[in-house]
Amino acid sequence: MICYLLKYIIFSRYFMDNLLKIMSLLKESKSPFHVVSNIKSILLENGFVEMKEEDEIKEDGKYFYSRNGSALIAFAIKRSDTYAKIIEAHVDSPSFKLKQNPIVNNSSLRLLNTEPYGGGIYYSWLDRPLGVAGRALFKKNGVVSSILVDLDASFIIPSLAIHMNRDVNNSFSLDPKKDLLPLIGESGENDLKKVLETQYKEKGEVISFDLFLYSKEEPTLIGLDKSMLSSCKLDDLSSVYSSLLGFIASSMKNGINVVAYFDSEEVGSMTYQGADSDLLRSLFAKFSTYTKKSIISLQRKSFCISADNAHACHPAFIELMDKTSPVYLNKGITIKYNANQKYTSDGFSSAIMKEIFNLSNLSYQEFSNRSDLRGGSTLGDISISQISIRTVDIGIPQLAMHSSYETLGVKDLLDMVKLSACFFDLDLAISEDEFKVTR
Repeated sequence: MICYLLKYIIFSRYFMDNLLKIMSLLKESKSPFHVVSNIKSILLENGFVEMKEEDEIKEDGKYFYSRNGSALIAFAIKRSDTYAKIIEAHVDSPSFKLKQNPIVNNSSLRLLNTEPYGGGIYYSWLDRPLGVAGRALFKKNGVVSSILVDLDASFIIPSLAIHMNRDVNNSFSLDPKKDLLPLIGESGENDLKKVLETQYKEKGEVISFDLFLYSKEEPTLIGLDKSMLSSCKLDDLSSVYSSLLGFIASSMKNGINVVAYFDSEEVGSMTYQGADSDLLRSLFAKFSTYTKKSIISLQRKSFCISADNAHACHPAFIELMDKTSPVYLNKGITIKYNANQKYTSDGFSSAIMKEIFNLSNLSYQEFSNRSDLRGGSTLGDISISQISIRTVDIGIPQLAMHSSYETLGVKDLLDMVKLSACFFDLDLAISEDEFKVTR
């Protein structure tokens, strides 16, 4: 039998290169700040020009800018453009954030004091090597600068032995203030700022930091046929990196083409760098100034894909899927629906999305939560509150969402690269009650 992945090698080396590139990027995505740094490097390598957010667009071209070091907008624009095509995703994942004075001396072992960031599956963080990374604010010669940091050490959150917790396999809960603090050793410096200053000797004095735990487990192809990928932070970095690779591979010949990567989705998006900020609104103001089209005209003709991973059917919990809309790994990217508009997909926007799938020669699935189960929120309904654009919610199906180590289908991941590239090549004509999608 031909190996699952060998099919991609035979039919397109391009897809295999993208898979290996995404796996490499996932390995280096230790915090939202590192993710944005990775994105910047790829954009610069592909001819994009970095600008400041407050700068106006001067000429046709490919540009990007970031905010807070953890959110980023990239776009390709021509003065003649009359609408925008957008893919948005988020760079943050559930984790644990270090407190500003995090070192705890407790018995003979010292701990790091953390608090949960987002709604993670706590037990998935136990008994595995962890790192600490993010940004630190260093002061040198009177200037304070934000620097990417990654502590040169590994840590662990040990579980309690079964001999001391006989019910561990029957009932299990973890107290974040006590059970989820990583061990950092027996002795050493009690001020983490001093630890950072020692490791980054030339950077100056540490004033503050935003540091997160991350798992050091590497991305792995799963299965005899290698049809699945398991990794940390697949929600939502699989959407970020696959859409980015599709974006840079496209011709970008029709419309203003945009990728928007937000931070803070896992904690509600109501931040300076989140989808509930003015990032998209101020972006459209730039577009309006440059193209001489009104903001309202640009909005009404534009289309946004909110890409945030979807739940796949778990083989041990099939009953948790909706009867008529089960979703499976490697059966296609999913259009997501919710009657209460937690997902923005409606008849009109999903029809546009289906046309895009068809013109991309890709299959798709459709997902709704079981009617008695509440789903999570995502970017679309939040960003649309800032700027009114036709929006659809889609997602790469995955298992173990919000675990420290998640699983998805390789085919779906590579489909997202292809979908993104095709989307940015297509021409959209959208009015109030009709639309047309063409190559």
